[in-house]
Amino acid sequence: MLAKSSTDITDPYSSFGRHIANELRKYDPHTLALPHEAASCKLNKLLRLPRGPSLAIRTPRLPREPRKKNISSQASTTKKRLGPTTAAIEEAVKEVIAGHQSINKTALVFGISRAYLAKIVKKAKATDKEYMHRPNIGNKRILSKTQEDLLVSYLKTASKMCHGLTKKQTKELASQYAEANNICPEKWMVDKTASVEWLRGFMKRHKDLSVSKPESTSLSRATSFNKTNVGAFFEKLASLYGKYRFPPHMIFNADETGCSTVSAPPKIIAEKGSKQIGQVTSAERGTLVTTLFL
Repeated sequence: MLAKSSTDITDPYSSFGRHIANELRKYDPHTLALPHEAASCKLNKLLRLPRGPSLAIRTPRLPREPRKKNISSQASTTKKRLGPTTAAIEEAVKEVIAGHQSINKTALVFGISRAYLAKIVKKAKATDKEYMHRPNIGNKRILSKTQEDLLVSYLKTASKMCHGLTKKQTKELASQYAEANNICPEKWMVDKTASVEWLRGFMKRHKDLSVSKPESTSLSRATSFNKTNVGAFFEKLASLYGKYRFPPHMIFNADETGCSTVSAPPKIIAEKGSKQIGQVTSAERGTLVTTLFL
């Protein structure tokens, strides 16, 4: 074995290497293999080499921060397109019809779509009256918001007076109302009634209305319930309270109802398309018995 030279002993790099070797001998072989595997994994990633079975250690990745959108820049670049006003459209129609100007030139001057202006001019030429532009905004909306509110108020008042209108009667009333205000479409004038699409949109816009099945009420009962009769009833009730002075335990809240001796048959499962389906009961028409509840 060769003797060590004096340069190896005094060389600082050799001394530092021996110091590191002595420190690494304190660890077990498995711990010493981890830095080597990590270095090999990093090297394979840089060289794009396939990993072997011994390089299965993966370091967890930190989640990426979401990109922040520059809202101010988007708001500055996005501009809302403004359509032509009603006065501009009416003036453009006059220029085309009365001024005998071309549709393309007029649409370019007033900033209106050529196809839209041509459609309006065709509609204006079909009528003899002066054209008044009323944009159809909404789901087949013909009447204005104020006019629809008046129609809603009328429907509510009629239903409270026990003279509610059906869907067919409501469409006919809307057609007559639109015709009286000179805003009735041609289809409504031909059919003498509003369309089903208009009624569907009208019911969607007014959630306080609904189609309900009314209870049969006799004319005498409906007409008897008025301010005069109700006032007379409470006057007689007050006079009886003052005359007899009923104690509280002798005052009862009563209600009556009619009960039939024959119960209504429930729904059953039968053959589809059967013309007549019967259900056995004690009698076809029973007797009405008045029951009083206290």
